[in-house]
Amino acid sequence: MNPEILPINKIRGILLLILMASAFISLGGCELLYYLQGNGEDKALYKIPKSDRVLVLVDSSAGSPMTIQATGSLIDSVNSQLYQNKAADQLVPSFRVMELERTNPVTYQQMGIADVAKSVKADVVVYIFLDRFNVQLDSDQQISQGDAVGMVKIVDSGGKRLWPDDATEGYPITARVKEDFTLTQTSTDVQNQLIAQLSVNIGQLFYSHAESDNPSNDQPDNQLDAGQ
Repeated sequence: MNPEILPINKIRGILLLILMASAFISLGGCELLYYLQGNGEDKALYKIPKSDRVLVLVDSSAGSPMTIQATGSLIDSVNSQLYQNKAADQLVPSFRVMELERTNPVTYQQMGIADVAKSVKADVVVYIFLDRFNVQLDSDQQISQGDAVGMVKIVDSGGKRLWPDDATEGYPITARVKEDFTLTQTSTDVQNQLIAQLSVNIGQLFYSHAESDNPSNDQPDNQLDAGQ
């Protein structure tokens, strides 16, 4: 055997090392290890057409209402998730919806999803209904915690539901902030964490992402009923 000629198995080994080094550089070490360990990717459950102008609309139940500020913050956070992860290019800013509600609150409360969509010239609506958005203080205001339960669906500007296409009212979502002392976790902190968790959980429905074991993604047991 000519010592200058490498055996085919050594050539394959070198090529494999080169490919792994390239993947390590492009993906980053942690992400590469993640995939090498057998973990995969969660696909988008629904892909929003890039040409569509998207409105994120949030409603909450009368028994657990959100403030206008919290509603606007959740809309902004979901918009950011969708845009940064290339799930949507054209998004209606939250102030358009807030302005619509403040200008004529009585009329706004009577509007359906399609009416709001047409008012802000949206093609599709990411409709979020929160049955519960709860920031709780326990033990004489010394302990704070929070949880949110709701559902998401996609509706077009004509009021037709595009997703999910089964008989349920929408796709269930949850978020949870574990209890902690209020000295280190104020009620405002809990609210902000709930909004951050919800925006990620909602956004990831519409773009592919690494598999997650996040317990806040667990589906709630109760069946929700939310209007249109």
